[in-house]
Amino acid sequence: MHGSWSIWLISTSFAFLIARSFDPLIFLVVALFLFSVEPAYGLISERKVDRSLLIPAVFTLSLMIIAVTNKSVIPFILVYSLILALQIKFKDNLGAFTGIGSIVMTFPFPLITAYFSIDFFTTLRALIFLVLVVLFSYSLVLYRNKNKKTLALTFLTLLLIYSFSPTIAYGLFLIATALLFLAVKRISLKGVGKSLLTYQFFSILIYQFLFL
Repeated sequence: MHGSWSIWLISTSFAFLIARSFDPLIFLVVALFLFSVEPAYGLISERKVDRSLLIPAVFTLSLMIIAVTNKSVIPFILVYSLILALQIKFKDNLGAFTGIGSIVMTFPFPLITAYFSIDFFTTLRALIFLVLVVLFSYSLVLYRNKNKKTLALTFLTLLLIYSFSPTIAYGLFLIATALLFLAVKRISLKGVGKSLLTYQFFSILIYQFLFL
C-alpha cells in the first residue's frame, strides 16, 4: 500500500500544481480512488468480498457522475480501464502486476486536469512525464532488489530524452536522476522509499521549468 500511496500523492499534487486550482469535490473522488486500492486488490487476488468493497463502489459511482457532467474525462477513464484490465490479466505475475499497477495509480492526474478542463495535449505531455518518472522509480526498486539493471537504464534513458531542455533546470534534473540511479544500491530499503518520494516531488517541481 505504501508504493500506491506515494504514487497517488505525487500524481494528485502534480495535477493540482498544473491546474493551479483546488476543488474539494474532485479531491474527495481521488481520495476514494486511493482507498479503493486495497479492497480491489483483495477482490482481484483472493476473490475477497466484504464491506470494504463499498468504497470502490462509491468511487465508481462518483466517477460515472463526473463523466456525465464532464465528458473530457471519458478518454482517460477508458484508457485507464484498459490498463487496469491488463493488470488483472497479469495478476499471477507479481513483477508485471506491480509495474502496471504503478501506472494505474497515476490516474488522479488526468482525472483532475480533465476536470479542470486543462488542454488535452498539455495534460498528455505532463502525464507521459509522470508515468516515466514513476516507471523509472519502479525500475530502481527492481534494480536494487533483483539487480535488473537493463530495465532501470532503459527508463533512465527514456526519461532524460523525453525531458531534454537546454536549460539549467534540465542539468539539475539530469544530475538528480543520475545520482539516484548510482546511489540506489547503496542505501537502505527504508532510505530508498524516502529517496524516491523526494525525487518524485523534485521532478514534478522541476517540470515547470522544463516544459512550461
